[in-house]
Amino acid sequence: MASFSDAIVKELLSGRYIASIATENPEGAIHQVAVWYWFDGEKIYVATSARTMKARNILGNPKVSLDGARCDVRRDD
Repeated sequence: MASFSDAIVKELLSGRYIASIATENPEGAIHQVAVWYWFDGEKIYVATSARTMKARNILGNPKVSLDGARCDVRRDD
């Protein structure tokens, strides 16, 4: 399994990207939504509010799945 220290993982996670995060609620249902994330070289930070379903789900079960897509939003104009 890849780790955050792998060069390819760092390359894919660096920058501003959109990912899909999946969490599990107390009843076992999966909640999946698109999120902005940022990788600082050691940790992944996900933009959210404490009132969201994903945040509440993570408080109850910190296991998540994050599926990143390379979507660099910088513009050259």
